[in-house]
Amino acid sequence: MDKQNPLVSIVVIAYNSGEYILETLNSAYSQTYANIELIVTDDCSTDNTVELAQEWINVHSSRFVSAKLVKTPKNSGISANCNRGFNEAKGEWVKIIAGDDLLEPSSIQCYMEALPSLPSNLALIHGLVQKFTSKNGANTFTDVWPLDTKTNSFYSNRLSNKEILAIMVDGNRIAAPSILYNRTAVERVGGFDDRYRFMEDYPLHIALISNGYNVAFIDKIVACYRVSDSSISHRNSQRIYSTLYLDSYYRFIFEKIYPLSSFANKLKHKVKYLTYKAVIKVGGNKHNFFTYCVLKLSTLITRTIDRVKRVQGIA
Repeated sequence: MDKQNPLVSIVVIAYNSGEYILETLNSAYSQTYANIELIVTDDCSTDNTVELAQEWINVHSSRFVSAKLVKTPKNSGISANCNRGFNEAKGEWVKIIAGDDLLEPSSIQCYMEALPSLPSNLALIHGLVQKFTSKNGANTFTDVWPLDTKTNSFYSNRLSNKEILAIMVDGNRIAAPSILYNRTAVERVGGFDDRYRFMEDYPLHIALISNGYNVAFIDKIVACYRVSDSSISHRNSQRIYSTLYLDSYYRFIFEKIYPLSSFANKLKHKVKYLTYKAVIKVGGNKHNFFTYCVLKLSTLITRTIDRVKRVQGIA
């Protein structure tokens, strides 16, 4: 093992990513850090993703310590696809990137250079993500997230494990495309929980922090998140909620987050869940006067709860 330049596994998770996967793979190829293995794990795509990825690997594999394509005969969801990538990974650190997003050229190098100055017992390192859109082959880069890294203590790398957990129970503060995972830590908590098929990151983060692991932030743009016309979220823009995602999300909230939450946060979760159900069942998940009123009322209630929490100093 090279302690100065540890092996990093880049895992590209793909599903019907044919339009953009070559751009993603090229961003892995262009990394300034040398000691990288590449794994592309495809979740039973129905387009030409597999063919494109295999052809690209055949041509470019010499740049990497190793490069492989992993396939499955049945679509199994994001969490299971991430687990397949982890099962193949040999690196001490694992960088997961979606098959339509991009890595900054110095992404892996930024993580590795920051490591000596970061807290010990790390499960993950996260950073900044920049959104971008594509039109006529040209990319336009826009917002950077998170926005509050200069003012929010969560990004200071000075909080205790208990303080980090309290903040994360209130909501996920970590941008998924920006994460570099410690492979051993993830394996020790059982990997990605595939019971929550459409949300891979938040359940894992809670499991890692609950088991005493630290997380650390670096103030660098390490990945770019594509906002695409072909994305599911864009195609469903007339709908208010993504039911596939939120059914999974609220199952996780009430199974794992709710027992750890303060009374105020439990109340917020209940309000948001009842809002979601009202919009789906009564409002038809469409923009209309009823859903407008329900969403306004929900926002008013949750903001009031947050104000009371700040005044009383409640986590």
